[in-house]
Amino acid sequence: MPQPTVRSVIAAVEEAAVFGERCAAEARRLQLPDSAQMSVLGDGAEWIWNLQQRHFPDAAGLLDVFHGRGHVADGDKGVFGEGTEAMKQHTQRGQQRLLEDGYYGVTEWVGEVASQIPGGSDGAVLGSMLNYFAGHQDRLNYALRLRRGQIIGRSLVEGTIKQMINLRMKQTGARWKLEHVGPFVELRALAAGPEWNAYWMRN
Repeated sequence: MPQPTVRSVIAAVEEAAVFGERCAAEARRLQLPDSAQMSVLGDGAEWIWNLQQRHFPDAAGLLDVFHGRGHVADGDKGVFGEGTEAMKQHTQRGQQRLLEDGYYGVTEWVGEVASQIPGGSDGAVLGSMLNYFAGHQDRLNYALRLRRGQIIGRSLVEGTIKQMINLRMKQTGARWKLEHVGPFVELRALAAGPEWNAYWMRN
């Protein structure tokens, strides 16, 4: 993916509605009034999409690709059993179809799998998985985003939090006040980016 030209990070431990207002205020500060130019990347939690509809109604929503791949694997595991060769092959195929064709790719793949369900297995798990993706039909445009050079997953963000934030905040004996968490995360993000030198010289 191309490197971002500008980065802005906001963080807080607070109610979702309050955080939604914080995100909207940050968009105004950055002079980004047109939500049609934005993307909202989420893990499937309904509150994220609710905030998107309230504050950025024209933004493109996207289900994190790793969560999508995980649901495909869980569906396959329920049919073929965990760790089996059949499970591995079908999972790889299903994840590829999800990446290539989104919801329609998944539905076609489920049709393929349904004809090969072994005796004694419960195919209902495939229906549950398909219902999950049906609720995200418009948030599975992975191939299009990749062609445009846009991200499709949150792994960089989550990995950075795990390695840079959690190790500090969860170490033995650490004590944090909730109101200090957000500024700490924002400061760490600033220190890891190209803006740090300018910030340091100015302050």
